[in-house]
Amino acid sequence: MGIVLKKAFTLVELMVVIAIIATIALVATVKFSKELRKTQDAKAIAIIGNWRAVSSLYYADEHEYATSFLDLKDGADSNLLLNTFSTITGSAFDGAIVQWTKTGTATLRNEKMVSFELEGVGTSEVAINFQSANGQDTKGKDWNKY
Repeated sequence: MGIVLKKAFTLVELMVVIAIIATIALVATVKFSKELRKTQDAKAIAIIGNWRAVSSLYYADEHEYATSFLDLKDGADSNLLLNTFSTITGSAFDGAIVQWTKTGTATLRNEKMVSFELEGVGTSEVAINFQSANGQDTKGKDWNKY
């Protein structure tokens, strides 16, 4: 009988395969986190748009603009209320004038967020103004452009 050689991978071959897999994983992680931030920004824009719609409906019913988000609460659906926060700690909606929602870029007190408030209440039209740590969404667009 002859000698039987077992075929196996060398250490160098295994290291090359591991390096390739690690590189692919790194690229995928960076791309995924960027897309996640864009999705969070889109969600924040939708939430703020919903508040604008609720504000318009409130005006149509009451013939005056709301003075706080608490005035608008009855016209908002439960999803909108769940995704809107009034404190940095993320407690339940409590009707504060300044609200915030999680986003992909703006950071304040270690939370990714953009805050927004009602302005021009009473007889003048209500605007919803924004503040964020860097003032821009993931596309570099100023939040106040929404």
